[in-house]
Amino acid sequence: RTAHPATFAKTSNGSVNSMGVFCEQEMVRFNKLIIVISKSLKMLKKAIKGLVVMSSELEAMHQCFLFQVVPATWENAAYPSLKP
Repeated sequence: RTAHPATFAKTSNGSVNSMGVFCEQEMVRFNKLIIVISKSLKMLKKAIKGLVVMSSELEAMHQCFLFQVVPATWENAAYPSLKP
């Protein structure tokens, strides 16, 4: 969740190098996705155990796992990618 300190080191004129800016933007996007995935997996685990009610969203996620498809919740939280 963090990067090496040299990644965000300031240059001699006081600006952050372009790699640092890029890495920060990617980390923010990826950390948001990790949070969504973690929360949804915890809720699905509880729903399968019967501790919470299995919502239609959790049911759809479970079906996606059975058919080896990325759940729509995760796709919506993910940032755009050109990879199939």
